[in-house]
Amino acid sequence: MSSIDLEALLAPVSEESPSGADLEYDPAFGELERTAQGKPEQVMGDDVIEAEDPDWRAVRDQAIALLGQTKDLRVAVHLTQSAMKFEELDGLAGGMELIHGLVENFWDDLYPQLDAEDNNDPTMRVNSLLGLSDRDGFLARLLGIPLVKSRAAGIFSLRDVKIAKGELSPPADSEAAPAEQSLIDAAFMNADLDEIQASAEAVERAIAALAATESFFVEKVGAVDAPDFGELPADLKAMKAVYDNALVRRGVGVAEAETSDEGGQPGAAPISGEISNRADAIRMLDKICDFFEQTEPSSPVPMLLRRAKRLVSKDFLEILRELTPDAVDQAKAIGGVKDDGTGDKSGGGSW
Repeated sequence: MSSIDLEALLAPVSEESPSGADLEYDPAFGELERTAQGKPEQVMGDDVIEAEDPDWRAVRDQAIALLGQTKDLRVAVHLTQSAMKFEELDGLAGGMELIHGLVENFWDDLYPQLDAEDNNDPTMRVNSLLGLSDRDGFLARLLGIPLVKSRAAGIFSLRDVKIAKGELSPPADSEAAPAEQSLIDAAFMNADLDEIQASAEAVERAIAALAATESFFVEKVGAVDAPDFGELPADLKAMKAVYDNALVRRGVGVAEAETSDEGGQPGAAPISGEISNRADAIRMLDKICDFFEQTEPSSPVPMLLRRAKRLVSKDFLEILRELTPDAVDQAKAIGGVKDDGTGDKSGGGSW
């Protein structure tokens, strides 16, 4: 069961005070802040004590308890990070939806509150979301969330994808060689399709919730004062692109969106994971060619597949003439086929 129970967490604290009390100086709030920090690296003489990650289970439990007493964006950000730890992309999506729900449903009294003494200045509220753009914290954890899990090929994250594409350098302390893109692609081909689709849906939920949150802030405080989420939107879109490409390769959601130039008729129906007829197979070959031409321009795959596509409607002799013209005469002799197309049919066979 997800730790992000939106219905419960977005319920008003009370009719009189929907957002509850300001607990910023409450001991429980301070304990959550300390727990979420973890322990930094310490140097004691010649000894170096390594940093420790936060106790995410404690963060989760403390945050859920506090949200029952106060609607505070700082608490929601901590809960989102803990949900990412245990529920990965689904936890991320739930956290983004929680933050959007708090902003939209409790704006007037949401904590941190607007500064009434300074023309409702939103600085404190905006700053409460800065953790979502922290490169060394939230974004680093986001890059490490598994995008695909394959027993045969391995587990890979957006960080692995970026390293394979040359967009990131491998960690300096990494002893293992970085995964190549071909291995990551193989993992997506081998992994459970339902899991890939569920993860892709979670990414889309996160993108939608973050965009809705940003739009709401812009509407309320203006674009200049709205939160800057840094690289978070771009990283989420990069995740979506990874899943879009993977699902195309798996034959899911592939559709001919174009219309006919002559008649303006709707395009062909979407191809599901099953290919039920020759037309489906041809459309799938076209999509595969398009994919390789866009992502791997130097690949010979499109040339070979387009040649294969030309062979689909041909009979055996026509295919043989296309592939090895010199072998046609030998095939005719073996099959007893004459130039006029007649021949010995006593064997019962046919081309």
